Amino acid sequence: MKSNIYDSIIIGGGLAGLSAAYTLKNKKIALIEELSYLGGRIHTETENDFILEKGAVYLFYLGRNFRELLRELNIHTSLERVNKKMGFFYDNKLHELDFNTILSLFKSTLRFELIKKSIRNIISLFRLLITSVIIFRHITSSYNNFELYAKESGSSTLKKYFDPKIINVVFEPISESFLFSKSKYVSSAIIYVLLGAFLDFKNNIYFIKSGFHLISKKLENRLKKCDINLNSEVIEIRKIDDYFTLKTINGKKFNAKTVISAIPIPRLLKIKKNFKVEKIEGIKYKKIMSINLGLNRKIKSFKDYHLIFITPEKGKPLVVVGDMSNKSKSVSTKDNTIIYAVTSTSFTNRYFYSEDKLIYQKIFQQLKEIFPEFSEECIITKKISKWENAFCLINNKYLSFNNIATNQKGFYICGDGILPGLDGVVESGIEAAGLTSKYIDQNS
Repeated sequence: MKSNIYDSIIIGGGLAGLSAAYTLKNKKIALIEELSYLGGRIHTETENDFILEKGAVYLFYLGRNFRELLRELNIHTSLERVNKKMGFFYDNKLHELDFNTILSLFKSTLRFELIKKSIRNIISLFRLLITSVIIFRHITSSYNNFELYAKESGSSTLKKYFDPKIINVVFEPISESFLFSKSKYVSSAIIYVLLGAFLDFKNNIYFIKSGFHLISKKLENRLKKCDINLNSEVIEIRKIDDYFTLKTINGKKFNAKTVISAIPIPRLLKIKKNFKVEKIEGIKYKKIMSINLGLNRKIKSFKDYHLIFITPEKGKPLVVVGDMSNKSKSVSTKDNTIIYAVTSTSFTNRYFYSEDKLIYQKIFQQLKEIFPEFSEECIITKKISKWENAFCLINNKYLSFNNIATNQKGFYICGDGILPGLDGVVESGIEAAGLTSKYIDQNS
């Protein structure tokens, strides 16, 4: 028998890996992270009193496991409710859909110019919204239900309700912004969850006022018994008899009864291994770029909106602006507000290797078209974050927790390759840890 065998080794110290490690805190575990810090894409920076999120910025559906985790970490008191009034910019006008209450949504829908041009569009929108509420509740009651609604693409579903112009102006910007891909690349299940989260008036969408790094920091502080290895990229996985052996780039070796992979699936598939994990298909990989812009001047037009979608046109970027509202309905450094922008994949591909200044100029130009009072002097700081392997899922096989266990006994996968979004990442990490613990106990 090998000496110093861990119950489980977790590859990846992002939120999925940290959630798994926290769930297994009473086991003998090791966590291996290639970066110099834990948290992965949950990375918050503070500059000039501004909180800049370089990763996730929203909590959507707060699954049962995640909700309980936030309570245990005493983070639930730090959640700030998002103003769910969305602005859509097209035809040189800013139009809105207000998802804050049923009444506000009904009123704003009737005023929404593209929708109200046709009775069919109005009826279709309400049909879709009602369907999303029902399916959202079904999915969040049990994440295995993802599979029931993931048999066709989001684009196919939307085409049943709307004409192409409405899909392009309203739904594609939402899809590209939150899912980093067009709706044709994602399943209907994800579209329903996204819309359902906005329509769940009891369980609101939240962000963490002090920064999302609070989650990863509190999880890290609770892992005193965990053997944490930073700056350690796994380059080899072997299975010998009933044990896994892992080797890192700096020469360390680890032995364990089980392995949880919490890294992006493209990186997992590149690791040398002498056992075969079933090939994961149906994944579209996209490079995206996030740009954080801090304001040092109030801009009146921003105060009523939390999200603004700029419809992609020829050569123009898609920008999402968020997290700029607060209780005083103003934008100021004192309140630690941010503006968060995500460029579309087409914009990223076109300008990715351009000078930063050119990228900012393109975005400023778009913002000036919407808000006359916007100027470059409003910007106090800016950061660019590059996500190499953002991806979406269209293969329903990998949207189900039934497949969180691979064809290799004792080897589990979690992260946004199983469930998308910050909430989904946590849920998948906790679920993978649960299956791991059960496997360990049954084979001890």
